[in-house]
Amino acid sequence: MDVDRNAALLVSWLATYAIHSSIVLASAWIITRQLASHRGGLSELLWKSALALSIISPLLQILISGDAPTATVGFGGAAVDTISGVDVPGLQLSWAITFALVWVAVAVGGIAHLLLARQHLERALCDRDTLTAEEKHRLLGDWSECQTRISISPNLVVPIAFHNEVCLPHWALSDLSSAELRMVVAHESAHLSRHDAIWRWTSALTCRVFFFQPLNWIASARLRELAECLCDDEAVARTGTPIDLASALGAFAASAVIRGQQGTGLATSFASGDSLTLRRVRRILVNGARTQSVATRHSGTAVPAFLIVLAALSAYAPRITPVTAPSEAYTVQAEDPAGPFTLTIYRGRVIAATISGRRVPADRVRQHGRSLELIADGSAPLSLMLTRQGGITWTGRAAKSLHR
Repeated sequence: MDVDRNAALLVSWLATYAIHSSIVLASAWIITRQLASHRGGLSELLWKSALALSIISPLLQILISGDAPTATVGFGGAAVDTISGVDVPGLQLSWAITFALVWVAVAVGGIAHLLLARQHLERALCDRDTLTAEEKHRLLGDWSECQTRISISPNLVVPIAFHNEVCLPHWALSDLSSAELRMVVAHESAHLSRHDAIWRWTSALTCRVFFFQPLNWIASARLRELAECLCDDEAVARTGTPIDLASALGAFAASAVIRGQQGTGLATSFASGDSLTLRRVRRILVNGARTQSVATRHSGTAVPAFLIVLAALSAYAPRITPVTAPSEAYTVQAEDPAGPFTLTIYRGRVIAATISGRRVPADRVRQHGRSLELIADGSAPLSLMLTRQGGITWTGRAAKSLHR
């Protein structure tokens, strides 16, 4: 396996992703800022589509155009031979391998942090108790016919939608009214029906894997806020009591400050940051029971629009392709009016050379980057340039003509 080449392919794909994601996510950010606040469903649809397009379009470009160009060597007629038995330098990490290793290390570290947070949350909820039908009726009153599984945990500060259930903190049973508890359960049930936990995980993984794209973090934060607002709307629409929802939000925000919010980063939770909580309360009191059905109304046009944008990105968005020389030692045989010469090249370095059949001493092979000069007894100095593809260009020593 050609490790250097594979690393170059990976780095080129990550660079292509950076370009595509910048175009798509920046466009989503600009468009959603122009949408009215009550069109949150459409904003959420745009952000989710942008996250998906950012990953799919670079992959689709590879499938359409094939693998990156093979590392051919152009010498304008000069023969190229892979050789064996040549003393070559020890293994050196190229910039592509170094970058790939750093990316893998940071991405794996971020994913491990997410898994540890998830494990911590599951440990905190291991002793939760599930409410019986009678207990649900006592707490929720006439709304107890809801089919959502409800559990109670002493280790929570705020309620969360976890797996297929709504988990409430123990203190909420005594501090909140039945109307407020109904709003909490309705809000968290909306998270479950919308499968927000999956999108929370998807956006969190995207942020960790593609950590070098800051727009991913903006998209994740916006999706979290929009999900909370949309669930607020659904809870109000189902119960018709926005005042109770605003009151419950205030109670949980105060509890999070007093008790300290615990381990809800990977689950969809009722409470949120102070500024978001204030915006949600203000929005609930202003909008009342008006729901955001924009996403549903536009679902018929969402798929065609997604496919059109995906096709345009795949066809016209820039793509970064690696340009790599052969990773094995190889010999270039060429000739100009002054006579034949050869170069043995390994990973961009000339390790042996001959002019007119005579070996050029190592101290007379002067290389600075891709520029090279060979000085041999009885022959004029030969100046060359190594190309990124592994070939050479040079000026003929007699006719001064350029060969490629």
